[in-house]
Amino acid sequence: MKPTQGSRIARIALSLLIGAVFTAVLSLIPPAASSQDGSFGSLVPAKNSTPYGMTFGEWSARFWQWEFMLPVDQGPFNWPNETNPDCSTGQLGPVWFLAGFSPDSQGNPIKVTCHVPAGKAIFFPIINNECSSLESDPYHGATPQERQECAQRDTQRATLKVKIDGQTIKNLTKYRAQSPDFDIVVPPPPNVLGLPTGAFGQSGSDGYYLMLIPCPGHHTIEIDAEVQNSSVSFQIDTKYLLIVDR
Repeated sequence: MKPTQGSRIARIALSLLIGAVFTAVLSLIPPAASSQDGSFGSLVPAKNSTPYGMTFGEWSARFWQWEFMLPVDQGPFNWPNETNPDCSTGQLGPVWFLAGFSPDSQGNPIKVTCHVPAGKAIFFPIINNECSSLESDPYHGATPQERQECAQRDTQRATLKVKIDGQTIKNLTKYRAQSPDFDIVVPPPPNVLGLPTGAFGQSGSDGYYLMLIPCPGHHTIEIDAEVQNSSVSFQIDTKYLLIVDR
């Protein structure tokens, strides 16, 4: 994610009508097959797979639209500040999203506890970026190609590390995904863009993502990623405790 409030998290909003239609469609799609078994559950392969009817790139677009759905004083923006955050805010269908955050001012990872219903898959970025037609430079892209080039610029030469239940996940570069161009709508204030409610634009993203189908019980997800290049330098350092219902 982008380096504002831990990851330049969520700045815009997706219309609730679109979300409702999306939920109805997903309810008709059967669960995805998994590829890597372990004590935590299973990981879905990024390439040549369409979990719950969509590619990883399409899920990455849904991830950003989930982040964009809420004003900055709601949902995942406040998770690091809450003892028992409501991780269900804005979640739709069989796949739930997790956000990533930069370390605190002392350099410690951000710790978040989330309760997750049984049967939900989890989709989350290791590190990612998006650019849109609404934002100013350096995150502005007037065309789909410009937006993709802009998003890819800030994910080049990323260092990636993820542990799930203490198990290091290997070959994380296999989980890179580019979104198709997708629509965004500015939410009510406060929004990070500082634009009027309802402003409409297009966005494109690039990043590394995992989709996890967790077993019931308690699980930890540790995300440690960093980008340092000529245009940007930021870090994601987040530790989740997932409590999955039985």
